[in-house]
Amino acid sequence: MFKTRSSLQQSSHYFIHTQLKLWTLADNTLVSHRIDLHWATFFERVLTMKIIALIALFFCSSVLAWDKIDRIQECGHECSEGLLCKTKPHSSFSFCQKLPAFITGPVFQSVDISTVMKCERKQKCSLHLKINARLQFNENIRGVKMCFTSAGAIEQCKVIKFSKDSNKEFKEQQLQVQYNCFEVGIGQQIYVTLQTVPYYCNLTWSQLYHVPDCSHEDIRKDVPICIAGKLDYIVDTERKMLSVEVSELLKDRDYNMRLCHKWHSCESTGAYTLIRSEDPMKNATLPYSRLLPCLCIEGWSSIEDASRTQLCPFKNRTEELWSGINYNAEAQELSWEPACPTDVKINLCWRAEENLCSNFANTSKKAQRSKVKYTQVEPNPRMCMKFTTETGSWIKCPFTYYHVPDVGPNTAPSDSTPMWMVALSLSTVTVVIVVALVGHVMLTVFQRRNRKRKSDRQQLTHKPNLPLQPDVTVLFSADDGVHTSLVKAFEQYLKDLHFSVTLINLDHTFEKQKFCLDTLNVTVILVWSNGCAKHLNRLVRNNGNILPRAKECLHSALIKVDIVTCIGNTAHITLPSQFNVIPLSRVKEIFAMISFPNAAALLDLLFSVEDYRSKQILTHLEGSLSELENTSTECTCDETSLLGNASVMRK
Repeated sequence: MFKTRSSLQQSSHYFIHTQLKLWTLADNTLVSHRIDLHWATFFERVLTMKIIALIALFFCSSVLAWDKIDRIQECGHECSEGLLCKTKPHSSFSFCQKLPAFITGPVFQSVDISTVMKCERKQKCSLHLKINARLQFNENIRGVKMCFTSAGAIEQCKVIKFSKDSNKEFKEQQLQVQYNCFEVGIGQQIYVTLQTVPYYCNLTWSQLYHVPDCSHEDIRKDVPICIAGKLDYIVDTERKMLSVEVSELLKDRDYNMRLCHKWHSCESTGAYTLIRSEDPMKNATLPYSRLLPCLCIEGWSSIEDASRTQLCPFKNRTEELWSGINYNAEAQELSWEPACPTDVKINLCWRAEENLCSNFANTSKKAQRSKVKYTQVEPNPRMCMKFTTETGSWIKCPFTYYHVPDVGPNTAPSDSTPMWMVALSLSTVTVVIVVALVGHVMLTVFQRRNRKRKSDRQQLTHKPNLPLQPDVTVLFSADDGVHTSLVKAFEQYLKDLHFSVTLINLDHTFEKQKFCLDTLNVTVILVWSNGCAKHLNRLVRNNGNILPRAKECLHSALIKVDIVTCIGNTAHITLPSQFNVIPLSRVKEIFAMISFPNAAALLDLLFSVEDYRSKQILTHLEGSLSELENTSTECTCDETSLLGNASVMRK
């Protein structure tokens, strides 16, 4: 037994006073000394600390012994000494009976649940649930039912029944019942239930229990799925290789090993190897690219649901993370993406001195796994990124070897730049801008004029209220080669005015093939010559009566002629009396007016789909253009006008 505080203090005082008296007598000098009692307090404290250390050591030993998993050779049941009991089958479900009046207190006094280990040999053990219950015996209680279940599993139960001879011997005594044959899984969470036999209502005991996992030392050594091995490594920085040796691994099994980056899970880097069970040397070599803080060595045995061991030896190499800065010159984008999960704050800063970097405003960003981007960043040796964590700050300048004029953080020119160069640069830029603006204005004006000119040409064809310009068919009968050339020149003239022209030789048509002409949609012009006289019986003036379309293409079909013109002197040409012959020059003027917007009124009158062949138009031609009739007998040969380019008339 230890002494109390007061007795310890008295003993210390007595010891000190005795020593002082002896020292004084030895010197033959008896002097009355006053001793400070602080020395006594010091010795008292030292002794107290030793006692506390012994108590803590005893307590820790007890805890370690309590945490140790017991091993069993065989599983089974056990009851109090002298109590005969045996296990029996049970039904998985039964209804409870009403509690008898003579059972007043709780039956189950205490229940202890623990895990035990049953081993066939070394590294081949299984875990079992041990239930130790202490209950108050009653003659109406004939046994105990023990059950356990887990998520997604079927309930497992066992009934331990007492013999009838024990009713009188153990009446009103406490009995102990134990069962340890329930096999459980690693780290399993189970629900344990105890009931009486027969099953009385309100006498059920239950508790949630968590089976130890592979982190327990005893389980880690002897349960196969928890034996992950022990890893040791050597780094070869020149070859960028990791030499790894594994020990304490599961025997008679292959062993897997790889390098991975540890995020939420360990993501493989691609470096992997398999160590065969028959290999005498349990080591391997794995290549790496960077020694990152999250780079880990992972190993596991080749069995189902095997536990894995991880060794992450480079956790303190934080500076390796800041080397992943990239710059996109085309997009002027500066970016950094963490290769490992890290809690870091990032800023853009301007490096004025070696260890002094001033942060830019509004550039602070936090990153854990996401990519950090800065846009519109111009390269400069003083433009840097600052990384700040709980352990310190790092400054990385990606443009260290990029040579540009040394300017300040506000990109203002330095004093070393001559002012005349700045003025010359500004003047050059101004001249270029003015020239570009003038050129742009001139190009715009030119495009608008061309657009208007093109619109004027196509106004008729694109005007919503007017139909497209009609097709033109030119009929002729050639007297000689000169006459044929003049007719073809007239054809080209109409084509230059954007008319669709069909040229038909009446001699060839009537001699060789049928004459088919849709007179409803075509303007027919007859270029008269003496050769046309033999076809006079087939030609008729269009007097406004719409004839049926020549669908059958008979040789005897009449041809409606809208306009008759001539080429040459009337002295050599016999003109028909039933036609009003219009000089070719006037015909050209009419079609030129049709082709231009300022002749729109005349076009509406002459070439409307509804009535352009009506009597009203013919009357108008005879009235408003009476001058044409008066000159019908004066058909002059105007070859120069005929062969002229239609583009000249447009001007």
